[in-house]
Amino acid sequence: MYAGLDLHKNFSVITVIDAEGKEMVKQRKIANNGEIVKLLHGIDQPFEVAMEATGSWYWLYDLLEEEGIMVKLSHPLKTKAIASAWIKNDRIDSRIWRTY
Repeated sequence: MYAGLDLHKNFSVITVIDAEGKEMVKQRKIANNGEIVKLLHGIDQPFEVAMEATGSWYWLYDLLEEEGIMVKLSHPLKTKAIASAWIKNDRIDSRIWRTY
């Protein structure tokens, strides 16, 4: 399972998919107030979180790491799928992170 986070100032969009990338288990817009941790702890299978290393990624990375959640950062310049996408929105962004 993979959880992709599209982090914004006041909210994030989170998408959880299986290893095949075919089945969307959860996708949600969620406030940046710790609810992300509750949502992730509700996943009953092993998973990894991926998110872009934007200007304010560090607090969420630290929070998730303290909770024992494995996080991988995506370099903004190398997130080609999003940077070159014709259709771009938070739902698509949060779903695509697992490929980087």
